[in-house]
Amino acid sequence: MTGAVNGAMSEEQARDAVVAAVRRLDALGMNRGSTGNASQRWAVDGVDGMLITPTGMGADELQPADLVWVGVDGRVAGAWQPSSEWHFHLATYRARPDLHAVLHTHSTHAAALACLRYELPAFHYMVAVAGGDSVPCVP
Repeated sequence: MTGAVNGAMSEEQARDAVVAAVRRLDALGMNRGSTGNASQRWAVDGVDGMLITPTGMGADELQPADLVWVGVDGRVAGAWQPSSEWHFHLATYRARPDLHAVLHTHSTHAAALACLRYELPAFHYMVAVAGGDSVPCVP
């Protein structure tokens, strides 16, 4: 991972933004309970990494201080364990230095398609912008 930039946002603002996103996804029915997770690219002391939601904590109880920092060097800082899917988030940041946040949802419709192993068709121009003609289903 290279080029992680915290930008003009403070760490407090970054944590607040992640918590707000998780709560919004829950309110929209995209996640329920502790399903799904979110992260934001964040460097600490010059080490690239991310702030990520902790494992097993629902949106209703999540507080900004609960987010866990995971560095590309394997360091973990926080009172909780990071989401069990933190590896996917770091891999995304490594592959796409232009991305600054990852949202992983468990929406009912997407989960149903995944159970059927269907790819999502290119229903929106942003699929093409991201470089594809569909959103593949990961085995």
